[in-house]
Amino acid sequence: MFAFIFINNNMKRFFSVLKENNINFLKDEIIAPFTSFKLGGKVDYIVFPSDFKQLQVLIKLLKDYNYKFFIVGNGSNVLFKSKPSVKVVISMQDMQSFLFEKDGKVFTSANINLFAFNKFLKDNSLGGFEFSFGIPASIGGSIKGNAGAFGDCVCNHLNSLIILNLDTCEFQHLSKKDIKFSYRKTNIDGIILEAVFEFEKSNFQEISKKQTENFEKRKNSQPYGEFSAGSIFKRGNNYIPSQLIDELGLKGFSIGGAKISEKHAGFIVKKDNTCRSEDVIELIKYIKKQVKKVYNIDLEEEIIIV
Repeated sequence: MFAFIFINNNMKRFFSVLKENNINFLKDEIIAPFTSFKLGGKVDYIVFPSDFKQLQVLIKLLKDYNYKFFIVGNGSNVLFKSKPSVKVVISMQDMQSFLFEKDGKVFTSANINLFAFNKFLKDNSLGGFEFSFGIPASIGGSIKGNAGAFGDCVCNHLNSLIILNLDTCEFQHLSKKDIKFSYRKTNIDGIILEAVFEFEKSNFQEISKKQTENFEKRKNSQPYGEFSAGSIFKRGNNYIPSQLIDELGLKGFSIGGAKISEKHAGFIVKKDNTCRSEDVIELIKYIKKQVKKVYNIDLEEEIIIV
């Protein structure tokens, strides 16, 4: 009884602070439409800060009340359960956006998506980032997970960041040397707000050609246009998960409404509208069990399950 009243009063206070600071939000909302997988149940709040100050106020409030929260940019690389493990989701979609070049460096807000970023680079004849064309992610998400393809990755082109430190709730500048990068992972403990990149001048036609080629490779080899969270498992030092899954003959295998893509065994897609988050989770468990049984390899998820 007392615990319930305490939590309820906290939620009322949370609601009040959002209103006082003109922070947009949705209450008791299904999270599925805000993700690339289109899966996930109801959360107490989806909050849409529009600037750094609003975000700072929001994070301080969440920390004060010890509320679990999750941040989404493009909503890719994440699977929300039917009953998510967080009360609050912070969407970066309404944050102020900017993208410009100065003195050979490209300055961008974290909520710019990689399609728009690549178009800007092409229009300004800046080459080297074509590997990322077609990855369904925001700048912030691609940095946080050190996205990569075709032998290149985001960290190779990054200069520095501005983040909101989650421990201090203060804004912090990080140079590239301050960050530890590994395969699809970084040690960034904060919300990425701004990034600075460095690129070499290149030929417009050559950039356009590489972008088109990479995009075609993705469309031909991946379930492009189907609902998914992207690649499910991380690569190992001496194995590629999709190859192991393919060798096991699991392409097209399904549990409930979740199916291993027939086009690329590293992807799980929605087979139909009956698909639930739990179907995907059970399918992930099944794949890991079979790979462990046959190859004695423990697969590690690349997507985040919330």
